[in-house]
Amino acid sequence: MSSENLDISESLRRISVLVDPSAHILAPSHIAEWLFELANDLESAKDFESPPSPTGSSARARGVSESSSGSSGSPPLIPSETRNTIAATRIQHDVKINRKTTLSVLYTYEDVDFCLEYPETSTKGVGYLMKRDPLNWTNPLLDVAYSRGKPEGQNKKGKEETCSLLTNGPTLVLCKKIHATCQGVKICPQAADASVPHCSASPELVRERLRVDMETYAAGTSPNRLVFEKTAALITALRTTGCGSRESTETPALAASEQQAVDFLKTHHSRMQRGYEPAVAQCTGRVSLEYNHEGKALVVCEFNSSSNRFHLCRFLDESYDLDYLEAYFNEDDDELERIEEAASRLGYGPLATCRNVANFSSQRYHCSFDHRDDAGRLVQLPMKNLSCTVKFTLYEPLLEFRQNCPYVLLVCKGEHPHPIPLLTKTPPRIQDDLLVVLKSLDGDLADLTPRRFLRHPVLRAYLQQRFPQLPNPTLIDLHTSLANREHLRVYIKSAKVNLFPEGTGWKGVLRLKEWQDHNLGLEEHYIRCIIDVPDFPTDEFDSDEALAASNVPDASPNLRAIVCMTPNGSRRLKKSQYVQSDIGFQRIEGFHEFEIASMDSFANTSVIFLRIYLNRQTALAHKLILDAVNSLVTKDTGSGIRWRHLHATSSTETPCETVLLWTADQHGGQAKGLGLHLQAIAGNLGEKYDLHEPHRLLSDLGPYEHLHRVFRLCEVHGKRNIRKCAVSDEVRNLMRSLMCVRHPTWDATLQSIRDLGGKAGTDWVNDKSRSQFAFEGWCWEKSHIPEIVWKAGQSHSNLVESVHADVNREGVRCTLLGGLKKGLAFDTQKMKTLQTFEEYFIRPSYKSGHISENAIKSLKRKNTAQHRNLSKEDEKISAQNVKTEKAFNTFNKAAKQRQISSAFLQAVNPQTQAQLYRARQQELNKSDESCKRAETKYLKELESAGVLDGSGSGKVAIWKPPLQSM
Repeated sequence: MSSENLDISESLRRISVLVDPSAHILAPSHIAEWLFELANDLESAKDFESPPSPTGSSARARGVSESSSGSSGSPPLIPSETRNTIAATRIQHDVKINRKTTLSVLYTYEDVDFCLEYPETSTKGVGYLMKRDPLNWTNPLLDVAYSRGKPEGQNKKGKEETCSLLTNGPTLVLCKKIHATCQGVKICPQAADASVPHCSASPELVRERLRVDMETYAAGTSPNRLVFEKTAALITALRTTGCGSRESTETPALAASEQQAVDFLKTHHSRMQRGYEPAVAQCTGRVSLEYNHEGKALVVCEFNSSSNRFHLCRFLDESYDLDYLEAYFNEDDDELERIEEAASRLGYGPLATCRNVANFSSQRYHCSFDHRDDAGRLVQLPMKNLSCTVKFTLYEPLLEFRQNCPYVLLVCKGEHPHPIPLLTKTPPRIQDDLLVVLKSLDGDLADLTPRRFLRHPVLRAYLQQRFPQLPNPTLIDLHTSLANREHLRVYIKSAKVNLFPEGTGWKGVLRLKEWQDHNLGLEEHYIRCIIDVPDFPTDEFDSDEALAASNVPDASPNLRAIVCMTPNGSRRLKKSQYVQSDIGFQRIEGFHEFEIASMDSFANTSVIFLRIYLNRQTALAHKLILDAVNSLVTKDTGSGIRWRHLHATSSTETPCETVLLWTADQHGGQAKGLGLHLQAIAGNLGEKYDLHEPHRLLSDLGPYEHLHRVFRLCEVHGKRNIRKCAVSDEVRNLMRSLMCVRHPTWDATLQSIRDLGGKAGTDWVNDKSRSQFAFEGWCWEKSHIPEIVWKAGQSHSNLVESVHADVNREGVRCTLLGGLKKGLAFDTQKMKTLQTFEEYFIRPSYKSGHISENAIKSLKRKNTAQHRNLSKEDEKISAQNVKTEKAFNTFNKAAKQRQISSAFLQAVNPQTQAQLYRARQQELNKSDESCKRAETKYLKELESAGVLDGSGSGKVAIWKPPLQSM
């Protein structure tokens, strides 16, 4: 026989003409097997080259073959569809595996990455001999897309079997035999003949089936269908939720038939929700379709009224089929049957044939579409199981034989009578890979959602490494089931439970601290103190806004606080002289975030000493955490934080490693808490007299008197609140003038604010006076802070505010554990950057860090803000000029018209032309009224223009025409 290669394209073309993608071509088994062998031979022929796949599967397959030939590193992961189409190493026929079973076909796969999702089957049985990795043994049954279940089981210990294909050299190895039965699929009871017998399946056949379904749906799509389906969806929603109000105190009086219908729906909904009962009882009132006096349709609960609008009342627009809704609510069976039969003839509606098919493992219990049950009720029918008898049998060597016999044999026997199931299940190996990626996220995992995971740079880098040939790989390239984000949420939750067994709330932090204390050295400790105090008191001066704790895990009414500070942070805090503090509300769900920071003058960068997470804002809570901080500083450095007015020897002394000035906003709990903390320290100093009032003991000073000696109130916050105050600019300027070193007319200015500002001005003065520290924190003359310290310190808390803004960029609305880990990463990066500068003089930017750069930046920022504000004011002036000019022209026009009307009236003789005179008089009266209205409008615009006096850049003048021109 000649070995010459011949052109077979014409023969293949003749065969391809016979192929109809929408139909099955049946042939005797020997022809089918011969064609299968022929296809394999052609694919493996030397000169045969398949075209590249549009989805990139062939490229990925090539990447795998290259990596399996000895390349270093882990091989690119193969998408399941590509794994399922890897060519078998060897195909054999009529293979006897034991005394009872002879396989019609045996496929052998030497690639350990082979993933079998749609195994072929036959009445005699089809076998798959697959190589496994002894160190990472996997069960191929878990890859199969067909749901498996009873009858199932495995041989008992001591009754192991052997298989002729699983050997160690000439010796048969003992095997565990596992068998399970295909469970079929679930279909809607109103489906047409859903029997789709098959012995082989593939993703291509599934896509073909879905394509036919989509084409069928598209062919029947029409505006009428869209309106009908929208109306049917509303009926389903109303039947499912009813009124939906949580106001459930009223109960309707129901007739026996109504009560029976309600009981049926209640039972039906309970089955649909798998027994779930809502935590809060809902209204059970009747919902009806009504029309208001304007003829607009609305669905309304019988308990809705002007005194209780919590109950359902929703207006319906014209996009709904009101005839169908009326028939439904009026229980007009004849009209409902007419409408639904008409829809059924067009291929939709409750009476139409349903094409809903779901995998047996799907959580879906009912069909998604409304149908009529046997009693004629409109319900979502329970899915029915289309059973199957295909049997899967797995032979795998016992553990001690797997090293020498790394193979398993899967035998599939029977014929599937149902549609091909969807690839909704992720193979275990891909699950394991996902869990490895998820665990590598560490702190980000605590707050991870499917959407955040999909865009996370770690996942993107992983996918790019796995699929280097794809320009933008996604998780769907790993497996199609990962397109379901809820499916992905399950794996995220599993990783969270694995990494955070106590959760991501309070208990999770307790466990993290326990791990830290046992595994890290003291210098690496970050969670230093955890406070949990029950029945914590408050007082009338406390600022304690309620937290939405209902959505927070481990929520508690106790005072809870977590002090996070490294020993390095303790040492730096003790050396700091100018300190700022702030409390944030956005980053942690259920907790506030208190920070203390300062400016490192040498490095010219901000330093975060600590952050504390607490669930209360009271003064006593702040005192407690400041006491804890001082104890930690004492533990880390040998002594506590020193304060100028407590530890200096004279009123003008400014010693090093002593707090000279503390700047914060007007948070009542924070400020008073600091005062209480200082009062407690002063009480331990014995009989030491105050530097500023020498006749008084330090222990006799109250909390606010301590603040007058160290606390400065942020002027930026003060000016921002002044802008919001409902007073004139004159009063606002008086308010701002109080932020100064000295004020010559303090009391008179306060009285002017009260007099000119009305209630708003009086309330503002009373608020600052009531705080007992605001005015002293704004005016040096009112405080006991040395003047040089006042001038050296910052008049604002922008530094700590910017630090809070920086850490918020790491994520907001975090869980407690997730936010804490993000804070740890941020603080570690910040501290290491500062240490690198101190040790190697490498800055985080190319700037020199000189203080002049701060001044330049501040000046530029202020200039930009000034130009922006002046430009806005110029725009206001221009807009007002247009209004003023328009009103002026209208007034001039009205005044001229009045002059004309007056002249016409004077030209008429009232004695001889009485009728004409009366008409001219009416015209003059109308002109007078128009002139008065125009004059009023013009004067109003002039008044508005006067308000803008002194504003703007000066380039745009305020237009005020002289009175003569009027």
